[in-house]
Amino acid sequence: MKNVFFRTYGSLVLSKPLYFLLIVVVSLVISYFIGKSGITGSMFLIIGLIAVSYVTAVVRKPIVILLTIVGVSFFLLGITRYVKMDFPIGTLIDLLIVFTLLALFINSYPKGIDWSPTKKPLIYFSLVWLMYCIGQIANPEARSFDAWMSSIRPMAVYPLILPIFGIFFFNTPSRIRLFLYVWGFFSVIGTLKGWGQLAFGLDHAEQAWIDAGAWDTHLIFGKLRVFSFYSDAGQFGAHQAYTGVVFLAMAIISKRPIDKILFVLISIAGLYGMLISGTRGALFVVFAGVGLYVLHKKNLVVLSFGFVFVVALFVFLKYTSIGQGNPQISRLRTAVDPNDASLQARLSNQRMLSVYMSTRPIGGGLGHGGKKA
Repeated sequence: MKNVFFRTYGSLVLSKPLYFLLIVVVSLVISYFIGKSGITGSMFLIIGLIAVSYVTAVVRKPIVILLTIVGVSFFLLGITRYVKMDFPIGTLIDLLIVFTLLALFINSYPKGIDWSPTKKPLIYFSLVWLMYCIGQIANPEARSFDAWMSSIRPMAVYPLILPIFGIFFFNTPSRIRLFLYVWGFFSVIGTLKGWGQLAFGLDHAEQAWIDAGAWDTHLIFGKLRVFSFYSDAGQFGAHQAYTGVVFLAMAIISKRPIDKILFVLISIAGLYGMLISGTRGALFVVFAGVGLYVLHKKNLVVLSFGFVFVVALFVFLKYTSIGQGNPQISRLRTAVDPNDASLQARLSNQRMLSVYMSTRPIGGGLGHGGKKA
């Protein structure tokens, strides 16, 4: 093994004639190409170099593409307001998942992949669920193969594959911390974008989306339900509530002061995003998340604190009128009002659905509950 004191590091590599000559040749080729092809060709060249660098990074460290999936997922549906796609936008995630699988196999060559870490209850349950959803193709009530095809991926394939990727790639504390930073970064950006909609109004694409029919669910008594760059306000509110709870828990258990500070700020941003979304159902994400955390800790102090927090939040919404002038708080308050008209409409829909389901024990077909069918 070569002595580390005699190795060449950093810019000292350029002192070697071969490396210096290679750089000169590449620079001359790029300069000639730019001179001949102009701005358009230069852009393609730059994009190509970035793509080559990205693919190289993915092959060496497949976690890069998994973090890419995390980031892309935040913007994927919202971007369709600005760019009209001639293909199903969800196929982009499919391609990224395929690339991740290829990178995983390449990275593990030639020793092969050790699948033993995936032998966990979550994976087994997800596999059973996938088999059930595949069986739905034979459901006698099903009327559309396309609806089944477009639904099985997010409903059954992703819940199996993505946890497997998580087991392989987020397998150290530092990698989990990196994942949390990426998640938290995009969640905060989402809240900032939502705050911008609330404070400054919608841009032309967002307004066009509202005018095309989304106003029915996103303008309540003239007040906007903020949706940020998510698909709709419901998804925005539920995700931000989930982010708020998870990062609050992480702030409590983290040992590093900088992590505690950042996680608290991300949690606050998430809960604020939930509030401005006007998504009342997201409130129960907070209740359930806090309840699960305190039960998991099995600590009397934490249990007491969690119980007080949930009860205080419920009492604040149910039995006080504090902040009622704020449209976001007043809408959130209706989530605990059993006489709320919207809740009664949902209960009525549930009663009708129960009648429909009483003669269809395995449902009406995967993907047949909305516009897809």
